[in-house]
Amino acid sequence: MKKLFSPFQHVIPIALTSGHTFVVTQEPVEVPDMYVAEAVARGAVEAQDGEQSAPVVQAAAAQEEGLTTQATAGPVAEELSLLRAAKIAQALNGMLDGANEADFTEGGKPQLARVKALVGFAVTRAEVDAAWAEVSAAV
Repeated sequence: MKKLFSPFQHVIPIALTSGHTFVVTQEPVEVPDMYVAEAVARGAVEAQDGEQSAPVVQAAAAQEEGLTTQATAGPVAEELSLLRAAKIAQALNGMLDGANEADFTEGGKPQLARVKALVGFAVTRAEVDAAWAEVSAAV
């Protein structure tokens, strides 16, 4: 279990394909392992030791400036982006190490559905393509 919280002015609802659900609040809460990957993918942040309440993003100020709540999270959004990219790159490296040709399209790109299954959360083609460019350049 990890202690996570929502850095936004709203809770983060988690619904797994197995039918299990969980809610990450603005206050740090123990999150069972089965929900952690999806919670992080949706923006949950790990609480530091002794942290009592979450730094909440000011959505009203963001709306006045025409910005999204996610974009105003600053370091939180950047940390989330880096965590997602690292998890995707890890999955792509695993796909390269495996001998399953079905993991890739005829054009040589990773199958989006396979990457989603490996990382445990929804990913976009743009995220996978960006990570793939880095992973394939390193090989």
